[in-house]
Amino acid sequence: MKNERVIILCVTPANTDITTSDSLYLAREVDKEGNRTLGVLTKIDIVDRGTDIKKVLTGEELPLKLGYHGIVNRSKLDMQNKVSITDALNNEKMFFADHPIYSTMDQSLFSTTALITKLRSLFYNLLQKNVPDIAIEIQGQVSEIQEKL
Repeated sequence: MKNERVIILCVTPANTDITTSDSLYLAREVDKEGNRTLGVLTKIDIVDRGTDIKKVLTGEELPLKLGYHGIVNRSKLDMQNKVSITDALNNEKMFFADHPIYSTMDQSLFSTTALITKLRSLFYNLLQKNVPDIAIEIQGQVSEIQEKL
């Protein structure tokens, strides 16, 4: 996590107090400004009735430059009933589309599929930014080894 070239994927259950999250605490120790940390909130579907995590998702509680993303995990019952991954992903999308609060928010903040898209973009940008420096470092190491040989 200390490596400046990595994205910190900070996974935390949404049904707990986000301000006391161990993963966010550890991420903050190495990424004080939250520049490289993406918060992933799981189990949104089992958050207590009458509460929501809108303030967390919008960065009002603990801001992160990469933001937060909400997902719904497959339940144990889904797995026992052999609900396919495709059906589970569709159920997840429907949960957010039908939710009284989350349906009014930017849908790119929700679902496993949208998270994959976001991670793909983040990693691509990270690679584009860092590959030239990494190539220079590797060339330097190759030169050092060749001198030793």
